[in-house]
Amino acid sequence: MWVIIAIVVLVIVLGLVVAARKSSERRTEHARERATSIRDESREHQVEAERTRASAAAAQAEAAEKKREAELLERQAGEHGTEASRADEDALERAREADRIDPDVTTDDDGVRQTGHDRSTDVDHDRSTEVDRDRDTDPSGDRDRELDTDRQHGDDRSERPR
Repeated sequence: MWVIIAIVVLVIVLGLVVAARKSSERRTEHARERATSIRDESREHQVEAERTRASAAAAQAEAAEKKREAELLERQAGEHGTEASRADEDALERAREADRIDPDVTTDDDGVRQTGHDRSTDVDHDRSTEVDRDRDTDPSGDRDRELDTDRQHGDDRSERPR
């Protein structure tokens, strides 16, 4: 009987050892599969990180290009503003020159038009006012040239019938 008990105990111990070994192998295999899965996920995340990094670099390059374009446009706008200021100054200077030359306009030493002085009683002013009136009523503008030509020759036909 002791022999049978010893054999049964030996079979049970061997069964437990084999079961433990198989369980250990299963755990090891499961750990390998899990590690492989984690490595695959890691590679996918790394590829996605590289794509994101490439997108960020492309966006940064585009932003730098847009910044250069904006700076160029800003410089051009400044140049146009400077040109416009020069044109304004030129126009103002030409207007002042015209005021200096015009006998009907009083200007100061800088060519700035003075208000309050009226030369409308001058004969020449009355004639130019009449010419201006004729220009407004004659769409062809021919009467202006005729009146100006006549005045130059001393022949005032401003009272000519229309």
